[in-house]
Amino acid sequence: MSPTIPTLAIGDDFETQELLKQACREYALYHTFEYITLKANKTRYTIRCKSEGCPWRLHASQLDSTRMFRIKTYRTEHNCIGMLHGGHAQVTTSFLANKLSEKIKEQPFYRPIDMVKDIQSDLGVKISYSKAYRVKERGQELVNGKHEESFKALRQYCLDIERTNPGSKATLETTPDNKFLRMFVCYGASATGFAHCRPILGLDGTHLKTKYLGILLTATAIDANGQLFPLAYATVDAENDTNWLWFLQLLYGVIITYTQHFTVPGNLVFLSDRQKGLLEGVSLIFPDCPHGYCLRHLEENFHREFKNTQLKSLLWKAARAMTKDKFDLIIREMNGINPRAGPWLLSHANPEHWAELFFVGRRYGNFTSNIAESLNSWLLVAREMPILAMFEKIRQQLMTWFVERREIDKNNTGILVKSVANTIQVLQNDRSRRYRCIPCTAVWYEVSSSETLKDYIVKLDSQTCSCRAWQSKGYPCSHALAIVLLRKEDPALYAKEFFTMDAFRKTYAAPIIHPHNDDFNRPLRYTEPVEIINNSDDNPDSHESDSDIILPPNTRRPPGRPKKRRIRHRNELEGEIGVRRQNQKCSRCKEAGHSKRTCREVI
Repeated sequence: MSPTIPTLAIGDDFETQELLKQACREYALYHTFEYITLKANKTRYTIRCKSEGCPWRLHASQLDSTRMFRIKTYRTEHNCIGMLHGGHAQVTTSFLANKLSEKIKEQPFYRPIDMVKDIQSDLGVKISYSKAYRVKERGQELVNGKHEESFKALRQYCLDIERTNPGSKATLETTPDNKFLRMFVCYGASATGFAHCRPILGLDGTHLKTKYLGILLTATAIDANGQLFPLAYATVDAENDTNWLWFLQLLYGVIITYTQHFTVPGNLVFLSDRQKGLLEGVSLIFPDCPHGYCLRHLEENFHREFKNTQLKSLLWKAARAMTKDKFDLIIREMNGINPRAGPWLLSHANPEHWAELFFVGRRYGNFTSNIAESLNSWLLVAREMPILAMFEKIRQQLMTWFVERREIDKNNTGILVKSVANTIQVLQNDRSRRYRCIPCTAVWYEVSSSETLKDYIVKLDSQTCSCRAWQSKGYPCSHALAIVLLRKEDPALYAKEFFTMDAFRKTYAAPIIHPHNDDFNRPLRYTEPVEIINNSDDNPDSHESDSDIILPPNTRRPPGRPKKRRIRHRNELEGEIGVRRQNQKCSRCKEAGHSKRTCREVI
């Protein structure tokens, strides 16, 4: 960790007293001895060797009218045998945090147990696990700043985002006593890029693991290649009706400004897991937008009620059914297994929200809210950071994604993105060439399939097929491709516009800029109250006073260490450390009939 040999000598100058102390600790660590502090104040710093009778001694004092310290007295000789134990008094938590801060920044999952091993291997010092844990917390504080300082900087941070990223919306709200309440962020690059994505938004909320807790609300879209495209996100104190309504109102303002074509009734689709406040909020703010329920969460509720794996399988078949007869047949099969299953399902979740047959919008193959939950999974590290560092972590990831995805399919000369073009090619080669087509009108055709022994009606003018696959996926199905081959046309002309390379490039055309792009010398973290210009019309020259500094919210953190991972099966935990037994079995162990002693939880 320390590639250079530390040295001390009379006349050495140090810019601050802290740097002097750091150099003394480095020297004592390298030469394996400990010292005690005789004097330490604003102007003097005196230490001597810890062993009684040893002449080693150092004295430094502050230079006049500066913060600089100079070594005035220094006795270098030792007559002691050094340390007789594996620890070191000068290897403090702050000392180790400074040395390991870069590694902690680069490796967010750097474990304290690994830190114990690395410190002994690199420095020859043994520390306890609890001290290593404190070192990691202190190192994270050095990297990400303190929680309280983060809240002080949020008002200026919002102003900087809107100033350096044109078209962005960063809204901050506080309580009457000036404590943080909630904050919404949507970058202009994301808003303009969303206009060229699939018209789907996944809504979800996830818990934050910080000192002051909170909930992160997200609205996530999907680009032409099926990749996550975060549109907007917000931090609130709780997941309730009020906060979801506030979030959706701000989201509506973004959509109505940049994507007015999505406001056409039935065009934009929302996907969620029916969380508290979402059902009423979406129906109130977006009354003409179809709202799809996450089938995975519906499956969990269904299985919790009836405990039958066959019913889960039938639920997915019912969701994908394309005809009324097939849907009714599956419901009857459910009733044959349990007479209560069908009526319970239809009464607890209206089929128009989860069954493809009755859904009025187009989900393009998305039956779950995984698009939002996948983003939450990536945010595992950011969710433990102070709020300002968390917002910056999200911004940096967005910026990285935008840059990387501009290079995807860079040399593609086709009309469609490569993934969709390859899918169409496979459908043409494997199925479409074997179908028999009979024209009804200039744009209506009847297609006979030798695989299903059924006939399908394809309407090119409305881009529909009676199999409903074309409407569901957004690009021609195998039956429609048979007609396109017959007419000797390009299939790309019949795919949705957001699958084109032009739309994909426009999605990531605008950049996301650092909030201090014009002045990198200004820190994002503020260690003391800063003067912020108030741009109000009533008093354009007014400045924010200390009483306007945002304070942390009133939040009581629950006892215990925050959980890092979800409950997983015992076989997945073999070889891992830091586990404790659960009092209850997980769902997988229940299904397998395992005892309670086989169920564990990673902490």
